[in-house]
Amino acid sequence: MRGNEYIRMKRIEQGLSLRDLSAKCGMSHAQIASIERGEHKIIFDNLLKIMNGLEISMYDFLNVVGYFPPSYSKEDVVAGGGFEPPAFGL
Repeated sequence: MRGNEYIRMKRIEQGLSLRDLSAKCGMSHAQIASIERGEHKIIFDNLLKIMNGLEISMYDFLNVVGYFPPSYSKEDVVAGGGFEPPAFGL
């Protein structure tokens, strides 16, 4: 799943409108809509704002978008279990 799709799915799951999420994370609703549609790449600071607004951990986000190999658990990553990020980016 792509990051923008996950953000939209979680927002809708939580019953939040774009304006609701905008108020929670301090970004414009137009900016969030543009990110959800995949029109713009998101900068890390804005990703953190959205994750905080949706109350999603960065690990969960990265796991869903396929950043971690399936063999890694949250505990491995949090404990510093020797994880080396893959060579590709988000």
